[in-house]
Amino acid sequence: MINLLKQYGKVALSLAGILAVWWGVVLSGVISEDFFPSPYSVITAAKELYDDGILISDLNVSMGRAAIGFVIGVCLGVSIGLLTARTIFFSYALGPFLTLLRPIPAIALVPIAIVWFGI
Repeated sequence: MINLLKQYGKVALSLAGILAVWWGVVLSGVISEDFFPSPYSVITAAKELYDDGILISDLNVSMGRAAIGFVIGVCLGVSIGLLTARTIFFSYALGPFLTLLRPIPAIALVPIAIVWFGI
């Protein structure tokens, strides 16, 4: 129980520290509030969006798109995996390409996907 309290205490202290630094940067005027709004401005805007129903609506659209992308990715991944595992032709055809892609971190492919799909 004590370890759990220590763990939550560290998390709470970290979040409070981040919030304090955020407030400090905004109040010092180092960065314009147009580019880096205060925590209060962010919470107020989020509350307005929630009250108007825009936040939930947009969240539903985003989660739906993420779910569709996940399903498409799973279907393609399983299909390509089965094809390369079951047939020699696809194993030889796709093996070198997949071996080339394997060491590349997924996050490094995000800019390529943005340019490719025009997001």
